[in-house]
Amino acid sequence: MVLNIPSKSVGVRKHLEVYGLPLSLCNTETRLLRVRVIRALDLMKKDIFGASDPYCKLCIYKTQRSTLPLCSPVPTKTVKRSLNPIWNEEFIFRVNPSENRLVFELYDENRITRDDFLGVVTVFLPYLEIGTEGSNCRLMAKSFLLRPRSSRSRVRGNLHLYLAYLPSHLNPQITSLRQLPPLVELSSEQQRNSEGQLSSTPVSSSHRPSLPAQSSSPGIAELSNTINDDTDNRVQLSRNTSIESDTVSVTETVVGPMLSTSLDENSLPPGWDERVDQNGRTYYMDHVNKRTQWDRPSL
Repeated sequence: MVLNIPSKSVGVRKHLEVYGLPLSLCNTETRLLRVRVIRALDLMKKDIFGASDPYCKLCIYKTQRSTLPLCSPVPTKTVKRSLNPIWNEEFIFRVNPSENRLVFELYDENRITRDDFLGVVTVFLPYLEIGTEGSNCRLMAKSFLLRPRSSRSRVRGNLHLYLAYLPSHLNPQITSLRQLPPLVELSSEQQRNSEGQLSSTPVSSSHRPSLPAQSSSPGIAELSNTINDDTDNRVQLSRNTSIESDTVSVTETVVGPMLSTSLDENSLPPGWDERVDQNGRTYYMDHVNKRTQWDRPSL
């Protein structure tokens, strides 16, 4: 059952059923995880007319290497004729933070033929820092790079997700959202954050940080992403996006204002420019290849 809750932009669709671990597998570490599938950006065109009918399918696995899901996959609604779909659907999952893996698979729905694969995001819970609601920490939505399923998969784009644990004192063995106390709702600030204000650091969709292949599409930003340590692991974001804090409408633009800094032209290779984003961080733009990166290019 799905409960539609209106908001300032697109209504939040809350699934009342609690998914995830079977009750027989619950232990003292089991927690309730709020998952909001917000939207996807810049998906690969699969239909002959250029648009797609995308939906997201959520699965949970016991460990990093498990091949059988712990419960039936849970789909979002299908958004018709869009490469930038907005779902804004919320799920509660029963999980073990120390071992479980969440998988988000995107498909283009077809009435006659098999649904086309649009990309996958894998979230291995022990590897991702996930906050707890009500703990006075700032909880933000995150952008995950869509990954191919095999070497033959043609995918691109990003998936925006909000992930947060519910307070640990709540009984994880509930089966319906109606069994939660009324106080377990997002605060107004958390609601805005979960509806689209992205964390400044994009997250690789793989459970291990890795260097993805270089994309040929213009406007790709190579961003440094630290997951467990200070090792420099590269991820690519298929378009820098900033999302209005009070809506889920996304403006496809470069993050922050384009503030050029005075720089000696001889200190950068030809065609490069140094700029500063709205958070005061310096990044470098390659006007020849139409890309940006955090690291200063060498001559």
